[in-house]
Amino acid sequence: MAYTRPLNDIRVGGEIDAVCTRCRMVTNHRIVAMVDGGVKRVICLTCDSQHNYHQPPGEKKVVAAKVMRVGKEMKKTSAPAGGARVFAHWMTNKDEMNAAGLTPTPYNFREQYKSGQPLEHPKFGLGFVQKVIPPNKMEVMFETEIKTLAMNMPD
Repeated sequence: MAYTRPLNDIRVGGEIDAVCTRCRMVTNHRIVAMVDGGVKRVICLTCDSQHNYHQPPGEKKVVAAKVMRVGKEMKKTSAPAGGARVFAHWMTNKDEMNAAGLTPTPYNFREQYKSGQPLEHPKFGLGFVQKVIPPNKMEVMFETEIKTLAMNMPD
């Protein structure tokens, strides 16, 4: 069963799967711009390149949910909690890693990772795998935030 994001998460700042023009494969992207409820521009979370949205083959057109006005205010959505709570949990994991004498493995999107495994990302630094999302994604907690990264990708 493939992991899919809920349609109400289709908004600027949200994450979506797209074909990356630099990586030349389907990877996680952050939505940068939308036009008429459709995704227009994205940033690849693997290689950090910005480009127009290219829909993955075999997927239906992605359209954002309508935001309804309530009185004079727009209905607001909040980003996932981060900040001090994530930092405190990250520090605990770092201390446990140092006490056990473990060294983080360098991040490579072609390798398989396990929950709890420390890794070193070239851009985000030290991270800890929080959850593996089959077949080829994982949530990694870095010092200030939790990111979804690719793993176990074919050549």
